Amino acid sequence: RATIKVPSAPYKDFAAAPRPDLSKPNDYYIQKGSLPFNSGYERLVGGSTWHWLGSCLRLLPEDFQMKSKFGVAVDWPIDYSTMEPYYQKAETFLRVAGDDRFDLGSPRQNPYPQPAVPISYLDKVIARRIKGKRFEDRPYVLATNPQARHPKRCLGSNSCVPICPVGAKYEAYHDIQAAQKKGLHLKTQAVAHSLQVSKEGAIQSLTYLDWDGSAHKVQATIYVVAAGGIETPKLLLNSRTESIPNGVANSSTMVGRHLMDHPVQLGWALMPEKVWPYRGPLSTSGFDHMRQGVFRKQIAASRLEIHNDGWGWAEGGPTTEAKELIAKGLKGEQLKKALRDRCLAQISVATLLEQLPNPDSRVVLSESKFDKLGIPRPELHYHLSDYEQNGFKKAAEHRKHLFESLDCYDIRSNQMVFGAGHIMGTTKMGISPKDSVVDSWGQSHDHQNLFILGSSNFPTGGTANPTLTLVALAERSADRILARFTDS
Repeated sequence: RATIKVPSAPYKDFAAAPRPDLSKPNDYYIQKGSLPFNSGYERLVGGSTWHWLGSCLRLLPEDFQMKSKFGVAVDWPIDYSTMEPYYQKAETFLRVAGDDRFDLGSPRQNPYPQPAVPISYLDKVIARRIKGKRFEDRPYVLATNPQARHPKRCLGSNSCVPICPVGAKYEAYHDIQAAQKKGLHLKTQAVAHSLQVSKEGAIQSLTYLDWDGSAHKVQATIYVVAAGGIETPKLLLNSRTESIPNGVANSSTMVGRHLMDHPVQLGWALMPEKVWPYRGPLSTSGFDHMRQGVFRKQIAASRLEIHNDGWGWAEGGPTTEAKELIAKGLKGEQLKKALRDRCLAQISVATLLEQLPNPDSRVVLSESKFDKLGIPRPELHYHLSDYEQNGFKKAAEHRKHLFESLDCYDIRSNQMVFGAGHIMGTTKMGISPKDSVVDSWGQSHDHQNLFILGSSNFPTGGTANPTLTLVALAERSADRILARFTDS
């Protein structure tokens, strides 16, 4: 049994395909930035859908126009209206459960595929106590989080991260199994090593290594790389040769740059009444009124996510509380009552912060550290700017105001920055091959038969969990790829 409940805790680490373990953040990443990068992922069939929360928010219309609207970062080469039908397709594919009363700032043409997951008792208490309160003249409106989750199958185990014991969340292995029945050949216990380029500039083969180190080549008409925001640039950079010294798809030198996440800070407190946490999904509601506005010219936007796990993330939960109370001399019924009174009143909230793209925040290949197969480990240079620091200051005010509005006591916070697991930006999408890696379809500017899919293509990150957007983009790219086959 895992003693540290980080997302990767239930999943085995393989020497031939190591992944970042957030309880040991330097075992895989080489951290060279001003701030450690604290987000991880899995390198196994089904990927990180094994331990994701399931949140499926859309980006806001203004998230696609940061330069035009606020004079910061860049605009996407596509807008919200282009994405809206693909968001619908993505929600259908992921079987998203949501509350049609809340569009969360992103206009909808159709209802959610499934009714919302019921909110927790904690959420109901917060909604009652916060009614009529405002922050910076913005009303508090408790909105339910749309989730890729079966609302009737969820048993409220409160362990979505690191594992759902009943399979109520969307997990990719179901669709992988379905694809296998339709003819997909799935090669496991193998690692993509490099892509080879013809003299004409097309991708002509891919080399992969079995876990025993033996090398193999495969050839195709179209190549799709969808390995996430760290492994995708790692593969492209590891494909460099004398003729392409920057690596594959990297004439712009943008591969690996603009590494983004949704940096997280926590606040926690005790409610003036019992709220019975540790029931339901880890989060069912939040406050979205600081996601948009003209303040984004200087201050990062943020979401405030209400957590149903008491002080579990912040301080370790009931086990930690019990140790502290025992250290104070409590035992027996006195200990039981004190533990019950405190744990049942616990509330915690997480600020998920927007991060602007920064070319100096990047993934490069280590020149001295290699994995078992001889592939360079990822060296990360990660930084936050004044824009994000301003956002954290505003978010701290927001959390404090929320707790005070709820009449909380024993209000706590710290300055630690966590990762959200939302790795974005390292193969930037754009119009010009001079400053981007792929076009709006995910097609490489440099190699017409190479598509790169995933949140690594995001020009900016907004505040929405990236999964729904990356699936919507994949749906759009699939249309382009299928059209290529039809035309040929």
